Amino acid sequence: MPEGVITALLTLTLALPDGTVLTTPVELIGLAPQYQARFYWAWQAPDVAGLLPLTFTLTVPPDMPDPNPADNTLTLTIPVYSTDDLYPPEPHTQWLTTEKEGFRLHTLTDSAATRDLPALLDSAQDAYADVAAQLPPAGDEILDIYLMDRVIGQGGFASAAWVAVSYTDRMYAPIQFDVVLRHELIHRLDKAIGCENAPSLIREGLAVYLPGGHYRRESLPHKAAAVAQSEVYVPLDALLDNFYVHQHEVSYTEAGMWVGYFVETYGWEGLETLCRAATGAEGDDAARLTAGTTALGAPDLVALEAAWLDWLSGVPITADDTALLDVELRLMDTMRAYQRDYNLSAHFLEGILFDVAEAERQGIVADFVRRPREPEAIAVELLLALAQDAVRQGDAAETEAILAAITPILEHGDFTPGLAADVLALTRLALERGYEPYRLTPTAEGYTLGVLDYANWPALELWQAVRENGNWKLVLGNE
Repeated sequence: MPEGVITALLTLTLALPDGTVLTTPVELIGLAPQYQARFYWAWQAPDVAGLLPLTFTLTVPPDMPDPNPADNTLTLTIPVYSTDDLYPPEPHTQWLTTEKEGFRLHTLTDSAATRDLPALLDSAQDAYADVAAQLPPAGDEILDIYLMDRVIGQGGFASAAWVAVSYTDRMYAPIQFDVVLRHELIHRLDKAIGCENAPSLIREGLAVYLPGGHYRRESLPHKAAAVAQSEVYVPLDALLDNFYVHQHEVSYTEAGMWVGYFVETYGWEGLETLCRAATGAEGDDAARLTAGTTALGAPDLVALEAAWLDWLSGVPITADDTALLDVELRLMDTMRAYQRDYNLSAHFLEGILFDVAEAERQGIVADFVRRPREPEAIAVELLLALAQDAVRQGDAAETEAILAAITPILEHGDFTPGLAADVLALTRLALERGYEPYRLTPTAEGYTLGVLDYANWPALELWQAVRENGNWKLVLGNE
């Protein structure tokens, strides 16, 4: 997009085969704003398999310079598949609502969440009670919690009206369900201390600090100290300027521990004073943070950061802490590279954080269950999940070995002999037998492979994979 373009004057038109014409503005959209034109659930494709031609036309006002008008029209032909070809839990899944005290849990029928609903209700009740105790809902407000049967972004997002968390069997993101649910509930309820319009540094930091970790419970002081003593450290003024464009785990670790330090130094009441003043102020995040620290009588951000870093320097870290931080950051960047290559709508910067409440109102389910089902994509997700297990166990060397297997796949499509080739072979073998792998665990004899039965979805089974005469064999039950 040429510099200086007034995007409000640009529109994109979509012409459909039935004569329908849709128009939307070109705008800066997303956590890392990019010029985009988005049509949100604007048209229902015909329920007939075949090819669908779509014509997109960019409209530029006559008084605006356009270096190449010939490239303003694009025609794409996309395949439309029969509903008979949809993978489970489609085409029959629909939204299901279960009410508990204080919240409604929305799940999708025939999904992992509905299968595991009793345990999830208990977990959600505990998470809600913990968060509501510190951030009380207003009056008799009921919170809506949506569980998605696929990974979108890191596994959770929230709006002022609802929270959405991924709960799926092949969980290649690092999330611990109850921790991430708490994180999103905190975003939903942080208005209780006036934080709803505070800078992202504070809001995201609060949502990491209170649950005791970002994706899972962990030692935030040790992790933040390792970050602070590394080359990946991001100065706090840079996080204030644009929180979401920096390395994701670094930003959230720093924010979480900075809020923790702030609470330790100024108390919970001090944080509330900071939040309310920042939310009520005008200007950019730096101006609003300054308004907050001024209201509290605290030093400016430069002095606060210096004191915080001095405090972190007293936290002992080891070479193992540093090594684990390095592989965890690379693993998460690898996960996002996978999303860009195989599932762009899931990427938190390029993708879409769908309005789940509006989807439920319209009966839309596809965006919350559809994910790559090709053998190569499933194999990469299994490898990512295996690497996440290694990080949780604090095994940097094992994580490194798995990353070495994933990298050639994403760079060259190369499933080299060894772990990557094994996982792809086992994935294909399971799919041929009507099962979809969701979990892989190495054993002394080969692997244990967790699978979902397409004919009895979402029933889970465990197979043992052993090699016989150079070929993999899957053994289920008493075979």
